[in-house]
Amino acid sequence: SFDYGPVHIVALDTEFAFQDAARRQEQLRWLEADLAATRQPWKVAVFHRSPYSAGGEHGSDLAVRAAFGPLLERYGVDLVLSAHEHDYERTVPIKESVTTTDRAVTYVVTGGGGAPLYPSSTDWWTAYSASVHHYVKVDVSTCTLTLKTIGLDGASFDNTTISRCTEP
Repeated sequence: SFDYGPVHIVALDTEFAFQDAARRQEQLRWLEADLAATRQPWKVAVFHRSPYSAGGEHGSDLAVRAAFGPLLERYGVDLVLSAHEHDYERTVPIKESVTTTDRAVTYVVTGGGGAPLYPSSTDWWTAYSASVHHYVKVDVSTCTLTLKTIGLDGASFDNTTISRCTEP
């Protein structure tokens, strides 16, 4: 993990460490301690396998969702960037926890960096989905985290803003 300006970024292994039960538990303990210790106002997690994906090749990784989802909500992670599926997908903010203190998380599959694309689809969590080559740009200010998804033509085709400040 590292801090970049007001953002705490945590990179997780959904491959080798995650597939081994003992190493998965070690990673989960580390993640909880890391997220509990940061005082950064914004938190972003990045990893390979997508916990929420309606894509046509791999779909959601339910083990990743079950392991990481509760901690991401409990410690206020704002945005998750993953791939595995070669498409673009953004969820509505998702909060599966029933506690009132946990926060909703926006999940983005950003797998359209240049490899052959997979078919995209939708599910109950889908805010936007497309089988398109792209990149994602994130701008952060004190009150907002703004995500812009940009296609090969240079035009933004999906935007969303996560806001922390209330209007006066």
